Amino acid sequence: MSNEVTGLSGYVHAILKDKYGFVKEEREGPNVIVHKGREDTVRLLASVTPPTAFQWVAIGTGAVAATTLDATLGTELTALGGGKYIGARTITTQTSANDTAQYVTMWTFSGTTTVSESGIFNNATASTGDMLCRQVFTGIPVQNGDILTITWLIKAT
Repeated sequence: MSNEVTGLSGYVHAILKDKYGFVKEEREGPNVIVHKGREDTVRLLASVTPPTAFQWVAIGTGAVAATTLDATLGTELTALGGGKYIGARTITTQTSANDTAQYVTMWTFSGTTTVSESGIFNNATASTGDMLCRQVFTGIPVQNGDILTITWLIKAT
């Protein structure tokens, strides 16, 4: 009998560049896979009332630490270039072949704000749908013309 332990783990990398392509800020670290994200993953695996796939990445300005009970971002950013977007999604290898889903999403800002959180969702509408994961990080101040790229890695362990 095997005692294999499996699960999901996530890692996120955010990089902010100015309109000329120069790096201004960078953040990275592990995220929190939330309960609803785990539940929807099981539903997808079993094809039991399968939810919509996790495709949209959102950013926000909330500062409260992420927990497994989270259902939304603290304060989803929907103005100044924020919003939920479908970025490039690929399957990649971290430890073993095809063990990681990678999401790469970009936002171009039309004003000044501070981005301090991000999450992956299965619905494009703000504050709706199920959230797979969330990370809160030290705020990234953005200005008009800045481009924020967030790369999420969700690994099956």
